[in-house]
Amino acid sequence: MFAPETLKITNKDGSTFYYVNDVKSPLTNFEPSIMRRADASRERSQDHGINSTISLKGGMEIHMEGALFDDTSADYITQRNAFVLAVEGDPNVAPVLTTRFDLTLDLEFAGDTEAWFGEAIVSEFTAPITALFPAKTDWALTLFFWDPWLVGRTSGNKRYII
Repeated sequence: MFAPETLKITNKDGSTFYYVNDVKSPLTNFEPSIMRRADASRERSQDHGINSTISLKGGMEIHMEGALFDDTSADYITQRNAFVLAVEGDPNVAPVLTTRFDLTLDLEFAGDTEAWFGEAIVSEFTAPITALFPAKTDWALTLFFWDPWLVGRTSGNKRYII
């Protein structure tokens, strides 16, 4: 799978968003994977092997890595704060306990006719500041989606992106 041309992260409260994979935040790794649900523990008591079960798709995980930088340290900090707020949310906004997701991911691939989206939780997020270069961050973000597909913004169709 190739990386999306545009990728937008919007926090669940909708107040903060950030575009990844542009000049100031290039994407270096985009790796979606679908989990499988199969039970391989059903032993056959009278024969060799195991009893087969139905294999179903579980959730989807997308691991992304990229860089974040700007021309000056002040501009970089503004970019970094916007990115962290989009991923983690605003700590000054009270959480909505009935909302089960952390963010919405919108992405569009070159040549596609529509954008695709999905609601996800953040499994892992790291964005360390490079010590001697305070205008650059190499970040990694892993998102988990309950469905193994994304949904079309205009059509509502489901699509695997692996």
